Amino acid sequence: GKLYGLQNGQLILYQLNEKMDAIISKEVMLNRHYTFDAPTSLCIIDNVIYVLANSQFGKRARIENNTIQKSELTNTYILVIRI
Repeated sequence: GKLYGLQNGQLILYQLNEKMDAIISKEVMLNRHYTFDAPTSLCIIDNVIYVLANSQFGKRARIENNTIQKSELTNTYILVIRI
């Protein structure tokens, strides 16, 4: 009955109804963490959420357009959140 998602720099827990066809509540679990730069790829294993915190999609597009240098990319961060 739960659905986790990433939206607008937030990790969100959605509570679903009994039929699991509608959202009945929404809770922001993590709001704009300092490592976030286009966070993507949420995965849950054994009650632990793993989030690719900084996919840097925007930066990569600017590198391809030669508007910034590759040196502006940062290390990759994976957040680990126990639920």
